Amino acid sequence: MTERPTSAFLEALQAFHDALVELGAPFTFIGVAFRPRDIDDAEKLLNLHHGEIQIARVRRLVQQFCEALEDTARLETLDRLLKRLGLLPPN
Repeated sequence: MTERPTSAFLEALQAFHDALVELGAPFTFIGVAFRPRDIDDAEKLLNLHHGEIQIARVRRLVQQFCEALEDTARLETLDRLLKRLGLLPPN
């Protein structure tokens, strides 16, 4: 017999999800992994949650990562994705 998740577990899971969405954490993998699959996943998540994501903050985090790497390719990819989706914030 499989146990059902407790309400406390479900609440914790929801809180974790909310924190990830609020902070834009799912998109930081663009700056780290930068695989085509990751970029596709980011696009899907942006389509689903763009109203809940602090896009300017995500962009700043990716920009900082790119500065550390001295490589702008990741930020350029993120900007192209945001522009294509109509989500690129003004400078």
